[in-house]
Amino acid sequence: MPQDSKNKTPIIQEEATISKKVLMSIIELAVRESTDLAELSGKRVKIKYSDKLIYVHIYVDVEGRGCCTDIVFLVQEEVKRRLEQAATAYVVGKVNVHVVGLLGNG
Repeated sequence: MPQDSKNKTPIIQEEATISKKVLMSIIELAVRESTDLAELSGKRVKIKYSDKLIYVHIYVDVEGRGCCTDIVFLVQEEVKRRLEQAATAYVVGKVNVHVVGLLGNG
């Protein structure tokens, strides 16, 4: 962290940065809490930054007993909401949810 050379106190930055690890935790929690009909497929999440925008690709497995488009919408909206609530200087550009597998009905 930059410091003021005269009194050795940290200089407070106006913009906060957030690590990919923290973003991953936010995304994982959002997917888990959005619906019980989807889960991350092998923790596969891609995060891309462009200027002040975040683009997220999430790969999920869904339960066969639900409507796939409804499940994807719930996951997408919850992830976007959670990322926007996080105190960052970034804006969510897109949240893309890719269904890669089907979970058992059990």
